[in-house]
Amino acid sequence: MRKIAKIAAAAVLLACFGQGAHALPFIAAGSTLSLNGNDSFDATSVNFLGLADNLGADSGDFSILPTCLGCVTMFDFTSASTSFLVYSFSEAGISTDLTLDAVSFAFTPGPPFDTLTVTGTGTADLTGFAPTPGEFSLTTQGNSGRGVFTFSSTTGALPVSEPGTLAYLGLALLALWGLRRRHSGRMEAAI
Repeated sequence: MRKIAKIAAAAVLLACFGQGAHALPFIAAGSTLSLNGNDSFDATSVNFLGLADNLGADSGDFSILPTCLGCVTMFDFTSASTSFLVYSFSEAGISTDLTLDAVSFAFTPGPPFDTLTVTGTGTADLTGFAPTPGEFSLTTQGNSGRGVFTFSSTTGALPVSEPGTLAYLGLALLALWGLRRRHSGRMEAAI
């Protein structure tokens, strides 16, 4: 019985303090980073022109980024690409980037303008935080294939599941259930 109690206590401690083992916290869910700049586009590709801006519309953990013009490198991509870097930002000792694993293009022809919306999911990195699941959205419009247009993009951090903590908690509950069952069985035998 003491062995089960020790196991239960250890599992509860691991469940409560297991997350302290992470060297860095995840980016808080709902934190957003907004960028804008210029591009050319068609139905299945975006070509970024020059450096993008971070104008301070960031929220949550991304708000540690300084406001700056022409500080974000955007990388060209097409709908066929996967696991690729979308942007990279570094300013005043703080950096962030986003790598997409999945992306989809939604093209709506005009009039008056063609509109391209690109969405995807991947991994967001930010100085001081662990790599965190994120979602990406970019919108641009104009006469596609025939000029330079303005785009805006948003990266949002997604909730991070904690399977390790849940497993420890489940183990603790199972051990406590076994301890209670064993203890109640002895009490019934004594009656």
